[in-house]
Amino acid sequence: MAFMTTTDIWGLATASSAALVAKGGVDDQVSIPINAVAKDADGNVTARGTAGEDHAVKNSFAIKTDIADLSSILVLGDVKGSSEKYLLTEFSLTFRIEQPPQLDVSGVSVQSDASAEDFRSVTLPTLAVATDPIAQDPLAGITLSGDGCDINEVTITGRISPVLTKPAGVVVAYGFGGGEIEVQYKIVQSDSTAPTIAAAAGWTITAGPSKGEPEGDYDVWNVTVVKDVDGANPA
Repeated sequence: MAFMTTTDIWGLATASSAALVAKGGVDDQVSIPINAVAKDADGNVTARGTAGEDHAVKNSFAIKTDIADLSSILVLGDVKGSSEKYLLTEFSLTFRIEQPPQLDVSGVSVQSDASAEDFRSVTLPTLAVATDPIAQDPLAGITLSGDGCDINEVTITGRISPVLTKPAGVVVAYGFGGGEIEVQYKIVQSDSTAPTIAAAAGWTITAGPSKGEPEGDYDVWNVTVVKDVDGANPA
């Protein structure tokens, strides 16, 4: 019997000395048609077609052993791949109580001769990750006070927004500026007093604090904070 294997596009399992383990059967690869539209002088559509495809790829990873600093191996703007090259554009790191942490890493296809050494990259803040099934908060993006108010879930997302140069629908060049780190918090209130939530130094609240769907008799609060991270040119 043949079993499906997972290709670690980003090489993170090797770079982490097997602290990260690629999950699932095969990579989730999506081909996105690039629509081409022709219009007349009045702006009316006269023809439609496609001009190539964009390809997106995602790997999911389980965390096998503690990692002192995930940012030492996870670099936004990195380029990996052999026959087809992919630009690392986003990651999502989720911590929930009573569940193991999970890392998802996504990217888009770029030109076949692309190399990370030729382009900018975004350096992330230190990200210490443990295997414990708890709501870890390695970036400490908020301050929280209130009796019976506890963080139950943390999702850290880092992203860049690349600009792809695609004459005739084929990527020939790409670039991007800086990036952002977003942290979403879910807080459960088991006492009568609502939590006091503020952004930590260097962070900005972009959503909330607001009440979400209650869990049983307990109120739930959601808040999102964001920090900009600069891109760096290659040496």
